[in-house]
Parts: sequence; structure tokens; C-alpha cells
Amino acid sequence: MIDDIDLDKAKASIPQSSSTKLADMVVCYRYLGLHKDISMLAMEELGRRRGAGDTFDFEKHIETQLATLPKLGIKERDLSSFFGTIQRIIRRS
Repeated sequence: MIDDIDLDKAKASIPQSSSTKLADMVVCYRYLGLHKDISMLAMEELGRRRGAGDTFDFEKHIETQLATLPKLGIKERDLSSFFGTIQRIIRRS
């Protein structure tokens, strides 16, 4: 079931998340088109960490993870629209 994500709660948890988990949040958005706001916050945090000296190669991690996922047989926009419809149906229930 796809639940609404509390953006404030997600924002508060990002600084405590591992760099790998943050990069995986970006992968989720790029692959499924879900939670763009959280992906942007994750990228901002990864950028801050790099500026502070973190050497985690998040770009490579994101590319590698995306390359391991199966190709979707539908357009990205169609998938995003599909999940949006599912979310609206769930909210009404």
C-alpha cells in the first residue's frame, strides 16, 4: 500500500540517514517517479556531506543501482500517473 509520506518527518530523518540510504531514495524517485521532494532533500544532504569531506560516490551508487533494475515496459510518465491514481484511490478509502 502506498501511504502519504509526512514531508516534515522525512526531512527531520534525513540527517540521520546513511549516505547509501539517501542515494537509494534518489534511485526510487528516478526509477518509479515517487517522492520527488524527498529525493531533492536527499540530494541536498548528500551535497552537504560531500562539502564536509564525505567521500561516498553517490553518483556512481545511483547509476549502478539504476542499471541493476529491470527496464520498465512503460513510459516513466505513465508509471508516475499510475501511482498517483493509486494514491488518490487509497486516500478516498
